[in-house]
Amino acid sequence: KGCTLLACDATDIEAVARTLSSVCKKGDSVFLSGNLGSGKTFFARSFVRAYYQNPELTVPSPTYLLALTYDQSDCPKRAESLRELSSIT
Repeated sequence: KGCTLLACDATDIEAVARTLSSVCKKGDSVFLSGNLGSGKTFFARSFVRAYYQNPELTVPSPTYLLALTYDQSDCPKRAESLRELSSIT
């Protein structure tokens, strides 16, 4: 299933990320796509912080990494930069 998020500001993005994090289960995948500067990293940070209920959690951008795993519980979260992966081929 897919959806399109049209957010007005950072508050909207954060609210959607919090809501989505509350319904995701182990094994679920969330794929983000958008132009540079569209809020993907902000969304990912908000999602991970909400999921682990830790607003101070350091969540680095996966932009320059191929994959980044946040292992804070029995259900680790993984962020992958498909843009970087697609340029390897």
